[in-house]
Amino acid sequence: MYTNSSGERAVSALLEILEREEDILEAKRIRKESLTRLINLTVRTTYFTSNGSIYEQIFGLPMGFPLSPLLANVYMDKLEREFEKSALQPSVFM
Repeated sequence: MYTNSSGERAVSALLEILEREEDILEAKRIRKESLTRLINLTVRTTYFTSNGSIYEQIFGLPMGFPLSPLLANVYMDKLEREFEKSALQPSVFM
């Protein structure tokens, strides 16, 4: 579930990819700082309504947010790569 994925860690993992692949940002003429602010703003603005009441989601990636699947996959990829480098390796990733 996206709500179980840390939004901050997922955004951090995405920014690491963008740093390695600088040509992505250069081709679109997007400043990294602007993209970082935009992604952080959208990930942290997680209000929803239920039964007429307004709530704020305080952890995880927002459900229904178009970037949530991408951010969750990027974060899980980073996590799996870190496990592969670790001395303690699980026999199965779940």
